[in-house]
Amino acid sequence: PWHVDLEIMSDTHGRELANARLGGLWESRKWTLRTYLQAQYKTSEFNTKFYGLGLESVAAGVELGAGASLFYHLVSNISLYGRAEVSLLDQPVRDISFINRDLTAQVYLGAAFTNDPTITEPPVRKSQPYLRLAQGRVSTSSLADILSGKALDDPDNNRMTTLFYGHPVSDRMLGLPLQVYFIGGLGYHWPIEKQGILEFILGLKVYYTIPLPVRLRLGLADGWSWVTDIPYVENSELRGKDYEPNKLMNFLDISVDLNLGDIFGGETLDRMWFGYGIHHRSAAFGTGEQFGYIKGGSNVQTLYLQYEF
Repeated sequence: PWHVDLEIMSDTHGRELANARLGGLWESRKWTLRTYLQAQYKTSEFNTKFYGLGLESVAAGVELGAGASLFYHLVSNISLYGRAEVSLLDQPVRDISFINRDLTAQVYLGAAFTNDPTITEPPVRKSQPYLRLAQGRVSTSSLADILSGKALDDPDNNRMTTLFYGHPVSDRMLGLPLQVYFIGGLGYHWPIEKQGILEFILGLKVYYTIPLPVRLRLGLADGWSWVTDIPYVENSELRGKDYEPNKLMNFLDISVDLNLGDIFGGETLDRMWFGYGIHHRSAAFGTGEQFGYIKGGSNVQTLYLQYEF
């Protein structure tokens, strides 16, 4: 059950640290236990920046740590998760004038989506990878207004094109026929007043298919979106609220589509879906440090073709 991890990491300013970790893994049908012992070497530049805060010069040192995590299968795809960690700070860090402790500790409790260990068949048997090509127009309305049918188009006609790849993760979730996909996307905001903007997206998407004579499928995705520059409408809205826009934002994708094979027939069209989607970037109501504690975002209404292969 034992394994060794070796890691060397650096930020863009050359502040390095390295981990040597001895880990153990024990599993049963209901629970999974992981433990580790770790030695972490931190350079003087790392300690000075992240412990000395640039106020005091700190020598290099080795921090020792230990921890354990436990997954306990509760029901279906839900497991309870607990983690506890403790670290002994290295002597150079303990000598910093405003460091008032030798040990640091943290405890985490929560729940997680996991594979259902009571199901032995592969999680993916029917779902297929897909490519989705979408073209859309920016809306100046909020997501709530768009969902209630009160969408307003952007008078400047800002447009966006996206290409998504979806990789199947599971055919079912929580015992329901919910298809789960890992998605990655690339978006291009077409230029009007300045150069075009690239958008990179990662997330998870869940689909539910309503078994009508013409199959209707509902989809919801959540993830992260990062842009090379702030889109025009998003920049105007946030600066109008005295917020500094952030390139990294939360991403939502809400979609509804129809199977073209059920409409026109044919094996090839049976793999194709035509739909409407809302491409949404937001800062999670100002609650996320990673998004800059801002409120607002942008919405793009799109039409798309999705092909499963």
